[in-house]
Amino acid sequence: MVRSARTPPPVPMSSTDDLLLAFFRAKTVELPLCMHGGNGKVAYIDTEGTFRPERIVPIAERFGMDANAVLDNIIYARAYTYEHQYNLLLGLATKMAEEPFRLLIVDSVIVLFRVDFSGRGELAERQQKLAQMLSRLTKIAEQFNVAVYITNQDNVPACSPSGTRMLLL
Repeated sequence: MVRSARTPPPVPMSSTDDLLLAFFRAKTVELPLCMHGGNGKVAYIDTEGTFRPERIVPIAERFGMDANAVLDNIIYARAYTYEHQYNLLLGLATKMAEEPFRLLIVDSVIVLFRVDFSGRGELAERQQKLAQMLSRLTKIAEQFNVAVYITNQDNVPACSPSGTRMLLL
């Protein structure tokens, strides 16, 4: 289900800097062109339930914009399985054909694959499905001239303190 960013489900608040960066990108893409923004909408696919609209408010206020108007320009969807995540992308592509989107955020792209495919026996299938997901994201980026910003929860402690790595396609 895709809905306005104002009404996500209640979840515990995440304090990672990576999410704040994603929120900042979501906000600045809505700025008019004269303010070096993208003058468009944002699509946010949340796989872990960490999206918090109240974190957008101070960013919007920093740029002197109406927080409610900013939130109205963020389309939010919660994905529960890797298949659901893929289907949300298909639905978003339809919306992107109708409205001016400039950014698609997927937070976190891999987590549902780790849940739905466990163990080495399913590794090949997981990698194949993940490659299909990344291919779909690339096609959306190219077809609709949309920046795609994905986060990836990583189990390796050598990355950022929050354990998150980000990729920009």
